[in-house]
Amino acid sequence: MMKKKGKNEVEKEPRWARELGIKVEDIDHKVSLIAEQYEDIKETLDAHTKTLASHTEMIGSIMVDIEIIKQDILLSLKIL
Repeated sequence: MMKKKGKNEVEKEPRWARELGIKVEDIDHKVSLIAEQYEDIKETLDAHTKTLASHTEMIGSIMVDIEIIKQDILLSLKIL
């Protein structure tokens, strides 16, 4: 980038400033990629959380059913 200093004088941007600008753009791009990956991971985690909640509910229902079956078996053994 060129900066005007006076009427006909032109000052070049120092090399370190250009390199710093390039590094900042690179880091900004990498941070953006990380943010996108975070969103994808969060969506996946939310889906897994819903699945886990569903499985927990099913397991609870199965436990109740097994207790009923156990009681039925015990009653049928007492009758015999």
